[in-house]
Amino acid sequence: MENPNFCNVKDLSIEEINTEIPMRYKEIVNFYKDASCTDPNQWFGRYIFSDCKLEAVAIHKTIRNEEIISKVDIYNQMMVRKFQSEKPNCGGDLRFERVFEILPAQCEDGKPVVSVAR
Repeated sequence: MENPNFCNVKDLSIEEINTEIPMRYKEIVNFYKDASCTDPNQWFGRYIFSDCKLEAVAIHKTIRNEEIISKVDIYNQMMVRKFQSEKPNCGGDLRFERVFEILPAQCEDGKPVVSVAR
């Protein structure tokens, strides 16, 4: 059976990528919107590229974690292709070869919160 979340980004045109990115972004940021956070140790962060900045997203260690990691990876591959094609002027702050640190998760008002270290 084919994985419905799988997407071979290199086979997509830039037009297809530009159509997919907003839908996938919304899906990622809303993935855990109904999940509560009572133990920050059950959460960790990953980053996604968003325009010329990075955003951290919280991922639960056990709840549908492979699914969301796959979505994040595909989205980021699309963003890399978009940046390589369109070459936006991001002021040098966003370099794909750079390693970004995600700070440990916190629970705030019952929701997981993660951020990118600067």
